[in-house]
Amino acid sequence: AYLPLAAMGPGLDRLLKLLAVHRFLRRPAPAAPAEWPSVSLLQPITRGASDLSGALACRAALRYAGHVQHVLICDQSDNETLSLCRAWAADHPVLDIRLVILDPGTAQVDFPDPVFSAPSRGLAPLATKVEKMEAGLPYATGAVLAFVDDDILLRPAALGELVRYLQEPRAGSVFGVAVYTSWRNVPSSLLSAFVNANALLSYLPLTYLAEPWTITGHFYALRREVFDAIGGLEGMEGRFDDDHELARRVMRHGLRNVQTPVLYDVDNRLDSVDDYANQMRRWFIISKETMAPYLNRR
Repeated sequence: AYLPLAAMGPGLDRLLKLLAVHRFLRRPAPAAPAEWPSVSLLQPITRGASDLSGALACRAALRYAGHVQHVLICDQSDNETLSLCRAWAADHPVLDIRLVILDPGTAQVDFPDPVFSAPSRGLAPLATKVEKMEAGLPYATGAVLAFVDDDILLRPAALGELVRYLQEPRAGSVFGVAVYTSWRNVPSSLLSAFVNANALLSYLPLTYLAEPWTITGHFYALRREVFDAIGGLEGMEGRFDDDHELARRVMRHGLRNVQTPVLYDVDNRLDSVDDYANQMRRWFIISKETMAPYLNRR
């Protein structure tokens, strides 16, 4: 008699989570703004990014009623990535594109500006994600700053859907939910299965119990004045918890981190089971070291 009762607990938990997800995804989206704000989409790109050409193709296919500026930030030594980004820019002359290039001593920008050099505070030959985002900020002209990783395949309506939620009361940051799409081998499939079985059922039901205390850093946005008021990325050099720290700054400013139902695809390729184990280990370490110490009892 005990075993059926014990089995009911996890089953009931899963059922309640599914109902919560169903209700969350069926919420009506906020109304469209009277005037769509301009958006700067900052895109730090790392060497060997998974399906970068596919990700850039998705960026070109975005449907947004306002102006979109694409700010791509790359390492100068990453010739393959630079060639791909330059070819993409040349193929889409109607897009507003800035390509920011980092090397150990300078930050350069082209497309469509002439090459411009500025100090980059001694960046390493391969700059970190935070250093790339910081280097791109001076060239961002949008009223909204959106950040997206290089392995994210944005759906055509994703940017407009995300910006709608910035109108919610006290909305400081807004972010979406990942759907992993890489099934090309066993390690990639293991990761995709893990995330897709847990992400929606973890993040969305928790919003009924407490407001989000972190940001999913794949794809998120803030109004420029909010980003500047909370200190932006200042003091984050050398940190790997930039999205969690940004969320804490939003909350300290009296604003909310808003979980939205905006779905985006992630093409995360892993070559071996060791890569899968390292990725899982990394996620657990990040949670333990950069999030847990800041949580209260609730």
